[in-house]
Amino acid sequence: MYNILESMEYKNHKIILTHSEDLEEYMNPRNWHKLTKMYCHHKNYTLGDEIINDSLDIRDFNSWDEVSKELQKLQDIAIIEPLSMYEHSGITIYLGTGGCKFDSGQLGFVFITKDDLRKEYGCKRITKKILEKAHKVLQMEVKNYDFYVRGEVYSCEVMDPEGEFVEDISETTLGYDNCKQMFINAKRHLDESLPPELELLIA
Repeated sequence: MYNILESMEYKNHKIILTHSEDLEEYMNPRNWHKLTKMYCHHKNYTLGDEIINDSLDIRDFNSWDEVSKELQKLQDIAIIEPLSMYEHSGITIYLGTGGCKFDSGQLGFVFITKDDLRKEYGCKRITKKILEKAHKVLQMEVKNYDFYVRGEVYSCEVMDPEGEFVEDISETTLGYDNCKQMFINAKRHLDESLPPELELLIA
């Protein structure tokens, strides 16, 4: 199921922005190429990375600090940050441990291993500059996962003059702020793909 949010006419085609009500698994950023790993525990939701979640039993620990120490024993971690969740008519995920004391609390941890850093950046020595770059990636990956769990999945499609969708002009993104770029990409694709003779007829 999807809802049409916006549409525009461009060169005799219709560019349509839709919001998906179904969270398809292929849009889950935890299934994409990623630098981070997530350990999450919540009684009502299955979140984070299953293979990491299965490596620890939360019942074996008395605090999140103990969980953090155990993760760092099992994984050669370069960066680790607490991950929290706010739940009120939906959920949102964020870095840190602050928030409303009634509706929010720690969910787990997000971290990057030294081995993954070396593979990603092709280095032997992990410098301060690499750690800074990696931390920005960590923030971005948490933000994308938050978009996904909040249901902010949007698609942009193009309909030709006959009312048929143009198969090779389709894009999906996370977060409404990124939708403007999808419109720009669709218009650019039409600019580049329409044959000159059709351009003259449209003009």
